[in-house]
Amino acid sequence: MMGEVLNLIKHDELVNYWKSFFPKSNEISDIEELIANVSGKRFEEFIYEYNVNDDSLLQSMIWSGITRQELLDSILGNLKNQNMWVYFYEPVLKKYIDKLFAAVDKSNIIEDKNIFLQQAIHNTLNLLHLAGFQTIIAEIYYARQDSILRGDSSIDRGNYYNEVLLKDNEYRKEIYRNYPELIRILDIKVKYSVEFIIKIINDTEKEINEIENRLNDGKSLGKIKTMSMGEGDTHNDGKSVSKLIFNTDKIIIYKPRNLAIEEKYREFLQWLNSTAVDDGYKLVAAKVYSIEDAGWMEFIEYHDCKSREELAGFYYKVGLLMCVLYTTNGIDIHHENIIAQGDTPVLVDLETFIHPDFSDEYELKSAPLLAMKELGNSVTKNILLPTYVTNKNNNKILDLGGLSGTKEQESPFATKFIENYGTDEVRVKIMHAAIEAKGNNPSIKGEVADSKCYREEIIDGFKNMYKWILRNINLYIDKIEELFSDVIVRIVYRPTNVYAQLLYSSYHPDLLTNNVDRKVFLHRIANKKDEKSYKMNLLEIHDMLQGDIPYFYVKGNGVKVKGIHSKDSGVKLKSSTIGTIKDKVTNMSQTDMYRQISIINSKLMIEPVKQETVTEFQKSGVRKWNESKFIRASEKIADYLLARSIAGKSDQGNDRTWFGSQESEIGYNIYKPMDNSIYYGLSGIAMFFSLLKQLSDSPQYRNIEKEVCETIIRQIPESIHEINTEDIDIGAFSGLAGAAYSLFYIDFNNKNNTYNQTIYNIMKIIENKIDVLKKFDIIREAGIIGVMLTIYTKSDNMLMKSKSLELAKRIYQRLEKEAIVIDGLPGITWSRKGYIGYAHGNAGVIAQIYRLYSITRQEKIKILVNKALLFERASYVEKEKNWKRSIDETNFSCGWCHGAPGILMSKLQLLKWGFRDEMIDKEIQIAISTTISSGLKRDWCLCHGDMGNLVILKEAGIVLNDESLYRQSVSTIEPFIEYLVGIMETEDFKQYENNGFMLGLAGIGYEILRIDREDNMPNIMALE
Repeated sequence: MMGEVLNLIKHDELVNYWKSFFPKSNEISDIEELIANVSGKRFEEFIYEYNVNDDSLLQSMIWSGITRQELLDSILGNLKNQNMWVYFYEPVLKKYIDKLFAAVDKSNIIEDKNIFLQQAIHNTLNLLHLAGFQTIIAEIYYARQDSILRGDSSIDRGNYYNEVLLKDNEYRKEIYRNYPELIRILDIKVKYSVEFIIKIINDTEKEINEIENRLNDGKSLGKIKTMSMGEGDTHNDGKSVSKLIFNTDKIIIYKPRNLAIEEKYREFLQWLNSTAVDDGYKLVAAKVYSIEDAGWMEFIEYHDCKSREELAGFYYKVGLLMCVLYTTNGIDIHHENIIAQGDTPVLVDLETFIHPDFSDEYELKSAPLLAMKELGNSVTKNILLPTYVTNKNNNKILDLGGLSGTKEQESPFATKFIENYGTDEVRVKIMHAAIEAKGNNPSIKGEVADSKCYREEIIDGFKNMYKWILRNINLYIDKIEELFSDVIVRIVYRPTNVYAQLLYSSYHPDLLTNNVDRKVFLHRIANKKDEKSYKMNLLEIHDMLQGDIPYFYVKGNGVKVKGIHSKDSGVKLKSSTIGTIKDKVTNMSQTDMYRQISIINSKLMIEPVKQETVTEFQKSGVRKWNESKFIRASEKIADYLLARSIAGKSDQGNDRTWFGSQESEIGYNIYKPMDNSIYYGLSGIAMFFSLLKQLSDSPQYRNIEKEVCETIIRQIPESIHEINTEDIDIGAFSGLAGAAYSLFYIDFNNKNNTYNQTIYNIMKIIENKIDVLKKFDIIREAGIIGVMLTIYTKSDNMLMKSKSLELAKRIYQRLEKEAIVIDGLPGITWSRKGYIGYAHGNAGVIAQIYRLYSITRQEKIKILVNKALLFERASYVEKEKNWKRSIDETNFSCGWCHGAPGILMSKLQLLKWGFRDEMIDKEIQIAISTTISSGLKRDWCLCHGDMGNLVILKEAGIVLNDESLYRQSVSTIEPFIEYLVGIMETEDFKQYENNGFMLGLAGIGYEILRIDREDNMPNIMALE
């Protein structure tokens, strides 16, 4: 009976311990089901394995001397300065090292065999060190705690451990016995490493004549002087890319796989050079020689460029390659896989030059899913362009892009380092590693070029290759099919860093004390619940149990996915790699070309593109256009937008989305399917198509509003319990409040309540976040007041009216609480930078909270407004007739976001809601004058361009009852629209995503239609 109780306790302890490996799973039954689906085993079977003691591996270690012990002693003695714990690994090294000694003795291609052996064993020890160092550090700690170390200092005691205990067989046996999984890994790694080194020697010696003929122009390479393993991840039983340095100082790269794809790539570039590429821009591939299961590649040396023209040529060629890689779905061209050889970019790892589509198949093709798939297959896929890995916890980023990394970077994720190495106080320290710059970008006179400065050259190369392929689609497809149908294609099932992180985590000492814990731990890799994923997970775990990064492959024209240790994984592709490429190339088009170029522009943008106009303010005020012209202009904008949209089908019906580019909060551009915001996203577009539906006779626009709204509501959680609200933007222009605003107005105009429940859901999310608001400007959270007051004043639903007013008041309370005083300046503001303008500063907040005052008549609101006005007015600069952007900026802007036009709109709103004081009339006139004189010709958008400023001037005409100003504004809009419709047809315009509301065409189209209808359609820029 007691034995059953003890077994039950053991069972429960083990299962609960294993549960801790899966922090996202709450139920033990869920974890057991996942593991069973992947491995076919229940917990009982793992517990049985856990309790089986098998010391046969321990007994197989060599604890006594070997035939060449003196040589091994000499090598380990030389290496202990580089790895102080070499003697820990001695028993497992001895088990296999005689085979290596014998192979090296027999070889005739090695210059100095002792030096070579030392280098080979050093490489092997590096592999062992990665798996074993954490355990050794733990054992040093235990030895120190047990006072078994000898010496007067920490260094002396460390030396005692390294030189005495780690040579003591009884001590080593005890550690080996306590960590059977570690010893299994070490045994595998030594065995595979020795076999691999012997294979490199034998292959190279056997094939040396062909290697010299193919890679060295027939000249002798001499003998191998040194060898460096670990030039990449280990796959296929511990094999990795290795560097052979000959005594002629020539370097050859040995790759442990067939290099047929590299050979075909070289043929492919030669064909392109003869058919598609202009003289002076010929593409280069590394020379290779391949046998059945291995190959050799010439070492591509980094060279400076000799002139700026060569730099430009390098990036033009990058554009050519980028287009080719786009067509072949090539991936993984990160900064280590491209070398700048003067003016020529050379790819040095081609195993993913072509790549299959391994994505899941969906029965329903909703627009967001289609957009994500299209983005996944875009020019970003090959990661030549900036590709950011971000740690959301610390906002650190790492750019892995093939054209990035011109300077040393810091890893955003902490990794394990050894501190106090060589002492008895050695420990693992978590630090951020430095990622050194590679030779992927060209340089001139030692100065490395930045690809962002050569954006136009990259685009020119991309565009010219794309247009050539469009003209020769069948020829291009036939050549790809001819060359690559029979090659072996590697499948990158998931990012290598995901495997590496899990693999190194699995070397924690706690997971190495038996042969089961680590196996269970590696099931963390399973993150999808479908049969295909489970089959792949099983193969992944098998490879990682061997200490390798998982490796999968498929034949170019095949569909059966294979693993290194499984020739039939049971997983099939939907289409062969060649079939997927054929489909992609067949569907290439000018629209797609411009989309890819817009992605390149977004990724390589240094500063916002200047889209200057020729607009002149029309003081005559003579109008030439009638209503039908305005509608036709808006229809042209709509047609442009629809041509660039992604249409799909969801459970609820048709849906639609677009792509857009926006700057992240940590400073880089993100190209992605549109979010729900007004500023960048779908809510603004929905408002445009809602108004166009009412005014256009064309039936093609009737359902677009509904399709866009369908996408919006699918992207809004139905319950706050479904999501982590911390990551949700609830802002008025930037987030969910803007979606509520648009959905409310669409219902209001359609005289129904279709979206009431969605609006309530948004209100609940806003309510849930009120206490943690951080961004108090109109773009974001302060603007929610305006949204809620619009709903309050327009809705006839008493519950909605009550809730919206309550939320407006609560956000005001946060504004009241979070107001700050900046030393040396009067009044209050809401950010330490002291922004002034409408979008980000006091002007917008003042307008919306005074609007709240006009409803509640709470005197404290008026007092807060006056304090905020003091701060705003202190930023006015008489000489400029304008208001500062912020307290520390010396430059002036002139748009809705910053400067006089936004200030003007704020003052106009104050007037509308009944505010009066002795300064406001003068301020309005100054702002009008400055907007007219300085607010045109800089851009065309609503946010900081002509149309936004003209809308504000037009609004001034309405509020001030100044018919002349209104006519002047409209008569200026007319030629502006003609100009804009004209440039919409240009290539330069199409090479950017101009789809959004505040920065794009949707906002222009909306405001065109609002002309003469201002009383019936809201001024969205004012959240009215």
